Amino acid sequence: MAGYAKIWTDIFDDEWFVALSGLQRGFWLQLIVLAKRSGDTGVICVRSYSHLALVCGMDDSSTAKNGRFFASQERLRIKEEKHCISIEICNYHKWQQLDAKEHLKNKHKFGEKRYENRPLPEKKRKEKTNNIKLAAPVNNDLRIITDHWVEKYQEKMNSKYVFLGKDGVILNRLLKLLGKEKLTQSIDSFFYSSDPFIQKAGYTTGVFSSIINKLQIREELPDVPVARIIS
Repeated sequence: MAGYAKIWTDIFDDEWFVALSGLQRGFWLQLIVLAKRSGDTGVICVRSYSHLALVCGMDDSSTAKNGRFFASQERLRIKEEKHCISIEICNYHKWQQLDAKEHLKNKHKFGEKRYENRPLPEKKRKEKTNNIKLAAPVNNDLRIITDHWVEKYQEKMNSKYVFLGKDGVILNRLLKLLGKEKLTQSIDSFFYSSDPFIQKAGYTTGVFSSIINKLQIREELPDVPVARIIS
């Protein structure tokens, strides 16, 4: 069955999705598309995990492991029978067929906030235009921090940093905790450090967040070189 699968863009900012590995994210998104092509009921029937792995372009072990992982998280319901494996995406209709389910239109599968793609009625559009308070304020401090991170990564790695949803979430959380000035200093300390742990784990926001307390030592001992403090 041909059609358009609905994937809410703010899924990439939801905590449960941010915590997934890249392989798990790809598997989940492919299941949504497969469900759309398999009758749009939210149920996918395959002969075996090997069959599903072939469709998803993954190895058998990873496919079975990811399927059971999402089942344990109550995202999927899996029935393994002798000649067939039935995979049901939980609450599939809540976000694939909202037009057919009037009582679900204001409920969002991945969080409380939901964005409408339909044009606003003329009256609502005028009200929104005239009331500037409806517009969300731009977080200039977060933009400055993000630009600073990209600049330092470019200097260190000689390549562009590709931001994902979780990167913005992490930097925004640290910005609220530390403030712009302290967070900027910590980013500098992070990229200037010769700490073997950082060099091995990589220059990512996840690694940065995990050692943020260690990086704060620089503020207490400003005369000591950063590399010596945290190594």
